[in-house]
Amino acid sequence: MITDIIVRLVILLWMSATASGHEDTPAAARLWFEGNSTSQSFEFTLKEYGREGDRVAAQMQRVLSPHVVLTDWQVQMSTEARAGEGLQMTVHNPHTGVITFQKVFRLGLVFGHYLDLQWHVGRIQEGSVIVFMVCGSGMIGLRDAAITLQDLGSVLADHLPETAHWIWVFVKGGRTIIETAMLETQLPVTAHAPLLTYPQTRQYFEDSLEQRRWELCEVQEALGPFCDERHPASIRPEPQPLPHTDILDQIPVIMTGGTRIAYLYTALSALLKAPGLRKHNFKVFLGDTSPQVIELLNLMDIQYVETLVYGDGNVKLFQYYRSAYQYVADSYPEAPAAIFMDEDVELSPDYFSLMSQMIPLLRIDPTIYCVTGFGAASTQSFYGEDDKLKRVSSQVLWGYALTLDFIREALREWPTSRKYNVIYDLWMFDNVVDNRECVVPEMSRVRHFGAGQNTLGFDLEKFFLTTQLVNKTGIKITNLEEMPHKNWSKKIIRELQKATVLEGNPCEKGFFHNRPNGTYVFFYYLESDENGMYQIDNYFAIGECQNFWGQSDQGWHEAVTSLKPKPGIKLYLVGAPYSPYVDKLKLVPKTWDKAKLTEGEKARVFRHMMAYYDERKANIRKKSQDKRYMKDLFRNRGS
Repeated sequence: MITDIIVRLVILLWMSATASGHEDTPAAARLWFEGNSTSQSFEFTLKEYGREGDRVAAQMQRVLSPHVVLTDWQVQMSTEARAGEGLQMTVHNPHTGVITFQKVFRLGLVFGHYLDLQWHVGRIQEGSVIVFMVCGSGMIGLRDAAITLQDLGSVLADHLPETAHWIWVFVKGGRTIIETAMLETQLPVTAHAPLLTYPQTRQYFEDSLEQRRWELCEVQEALGPFCDERHPASIRPEPQPLPHTDILDQIPVIMTGGTRIAYLYTALSALLKAPGLRKHNFKVFLGDTSPQVIELLNLMDIQYVETLVYGDGNVKLFQYYRSAYQYVADSYPEAPAAIFMDEDVELSPDYFSLMSQMIPLLRIDPTIYCVTGFGAASTQSFYGEDDKLKRVSSQVLWGYALTLDFIREALREWPTSRKYNVIYDLWMFDNVVDNRECVVPEMSRVRHFGAGQNTLGFDLEKFFLTTQLVNKTGIKITNLEEMPHKNWSKKIIRELQKATVLEGNPCEKGFFHNRPNGTYVFFYYLESDENGMYQIDNYFAIGECQNFWGQSDQGWHEAVTSLKPKPGIKLYLVGAPYSPYVDKLKLVPKTWDKAKLTEGEKARVFRHMMAYYDERKANIRKKSQDKRYMKDLFRNRGS
C-alpha cells in the first residue's frame, strides 16, 4: 500500500530591497506547492490560484528510465547513474515563483557531487526559495553537505538514510516552508504547502548597467557576488597589465562555454583577476547557451562567438571542440599559439605570467606539443615548487596552449561524422599527439572545479578539488632550459645515477615521505607485450596508496614519474624494464611487482589502496546502522 505523508505549513515571506527608486506593486499572491518524490520519478507544481484564473508559476517532472534499482553501495559509488537521477534543486524567485536556477546533483553516487552541491548552494542569494527533492536515489552521496543544509535550517537532512525520499522547501536565510521524508526507497513522499508571496518593489537605477544587472538577477540565480545586494562584484572588472609578457599580445584566449552560467561566471571572474589578460584577444566560444548567458557576457563586455551544436553527450562535445579549433584556425591563422580553457576552471593570478614563459617552448622543441597551467601533482600529498616545470606525457588538461600548426594537424585528423562518442582530448592524445609531450608546472595555476559530462565524482573529490593553486603572480620560472627533450633526458639520467634505490612495500605508511633529504628511485615492474601494450597495475596501486594520479600513464615521462614527497626529497618512480632509461643506464633493477607478492602482502597492499574508499564507506555505514540516530525524528511518540 502506497503511503503518503501530507504536511501543510504556512509561511509569510516578507521581502524588502533597497534601490534608488520604486513604484507600488500589487498585493500579496498565494502560491500552492505540490510535490512528489518516488524511486522512479519526481514532480512538482507551483501554482497560483486567483480570482482571474489559475497560473502555473513553475512546474517540473522527471521519470527515470530504464527501471534500475541500485542497492549495493559499491555500485552506487560508480558512474552508473540513470540520467536525471539524484537530488534535484530548483531555485525560485520569491516574488513570482518562477525558476531561476535548477540542477540535479548525482547524489545517488558516493563521491564528489556533494561538493558541487555545497558550491552551488553557497552562490544562491538570501531570500530565494529553494526546493530540494530526491529523484530515484539521492541521499547516499549527501555526506558533508548534510551539515551545510542543516546549517541552512533543515531538520531532517543529517538524519536520513541513503534510501530516503525527501522534500524540503525553504527560504535561504529565512524559514522552512515544508520538510518531509519517507525512509524507505520503495515508498513515495508527497508534500503540499501554501506559499504567500509579496511581489517585489520595482527597482530603478540611474546606471543602466546596474539596472540590467538587477533585471538579470531577478531571473537567474547562482551567480554569487554578481547578484549580491550588499556587496555586489564589479560588473566590468578590467584586467591588470603585466610587464614582460609581450608575447601574449599575439595569443588568442578562448573559453569554451555553454549553459552552465554559474560555472562560467566564476571562471570569468578568476580570469579577469589574473594580471596579463589581453581582453581584446579573449572570446567565449558558445555552443548550447541561454539568453541569460548572453546577457551576462554583454553586461561584462566580453566578446563571444556562437556555434551550432548537434546531438547529445560526447557526440555533441566532440564536434563542438572541433568547431572551436576550426574557429581559431580560421580567425587567427598567423598567431604563434592559442590558449584554450573550459568554463569550469579557476585560474591562479600567476596564470598568464606562467604561460608567457612557457609558450616559447612550443617553437623551440617539436617534441613539446602543449603547455598547460594544470599541475597534476599539485595535491595535498606531494610538494611542488612554484618556479619549476616538468615535461610529461599528457592530454592537454585545462588551461592549455597549442601552436596553430598543431591545431591544423589535429583538424586534418578530426572526423566530422556525428557518430563519434568519444572525449575529444583523449581522442587527440591517442590519434594526433604521437610521442610528443606537454610541459606542466609543479604547482598548478589551474583548478578544475566543475562536475560535468565526463567528470567522475571520485576524481573530482580526490584529485581536482584538492589541487593547490599558486596565489601570487610574476613568478620567474627557473628551469626553462631543462624542458627541451635532450636536456630533460640528461637531467633524468643524472638524477637516477645519484639516486638511492628504495625497496619494499610502497603502500606502507610513510614509505616515501619518512626519509632523510635526498634523491630516491623506486623501480616497479612494467613490461610491454609484442604489440607494445602494457598494464599499469603496479603503477596504479602505488598511485592509489600514495594519493597521486596513477589511473593512467599520463603524468610520467617515458615511464619515469618525478615527485617530491616533501621539501628536500626527490622521488623517481621507474617502470622497468619498459622505461628506456633502464637501458640507457644499463640497469638490471629489482622491481616491485604486486602479482608476485604473497597473499598476505597482497592483502595489505589492497587495504592501503582502498583506504580512501573504506574510510568514507565506514562513515556512511556507521550512520546508516545507527537506527536511533536515523529514526529519532520519526519514532512513534506514543509507543
